[in-house]
Amino acid sequence: MPGDHTSKLGGNTFGFYLACLVVLLVLLGAAVLLLPVLRDHRSKERELIRLRAELEKLKAERNERLAEVADLKNSPAAVEKVAREKFKLVRPGDTVLEYQTPQKKR
Repeated sequence: MPGDHTSKLGGNTFGFYLACLVVLLVLLGAAVLLLPVLRDHRSKERELIRLRAELEKLKAERNERLAEVADLKNSPAAVEKVAREKFKLVRPGDTVLEYQTPQKKR
């Protein structure tokens, strides 16, 4: 019977190693399949962070524009400032000074 006991042990050892090999191959296969997904996920997270920063910037610009519009609706001085700066309008009797920048010679 001692011979039977060793042969069972040897058979169990082979089965154990085979099971370990199968588990290792499954884990390696899962890692190979999940690596591209993980990279894509990280890429999407970076894109999300960039887009959130851009969104915050655009919200700040929108709020600035809304403040300008509200100012133009409520403040005659703001309207006059825009008229003078953007449309180059002047009041009667104002002196207009224009400066020209010299052109570079080629």
